[in-house]
Amino acid sequence: MLRKFDKIVSEAGIKPTDIVVLYDKSDCLDAAYVFWFFEYLNHKDVRVLNGGFEKWINIKGPIEKIISKHQVVEYKATVRDELKYTSELLLANINSKDLKIIDVRSRSEYLGETR
Repeated sequence: MLRKFDKIVSEAGIKPTDIVVLYDKSDCLDAAYVFWFFEYLNHKDVRVLNGGFEKWINIKGPIEKIISKHQVVEYKATVRDELKYTSELLLANINSKDLKIIDVRSRSEYLGETR
């Protein structure tokens, strides 16, 4: 997983010191997932565009229609182990009043109607 991420990010020309701004076309859930992934893999400065692409269009933000070519760089991600919460850790703390577990599935996912 790490080396595949490294390859994709390297080919996109992203350096570990770059500011990465993420957006998507909908409610920013996809961008939020990728944000977490960059955070988990120790990228120092990653952000989500407030309001997503739709808001950007509405405020007349500049848009490029040509795909930019990037110089391939070397990117080596490292995992932030402190962000992992293993099933063993969960079981050990299941009765703690400080532990909050949040189910983020949609209603249809919760009901088993979709995956």
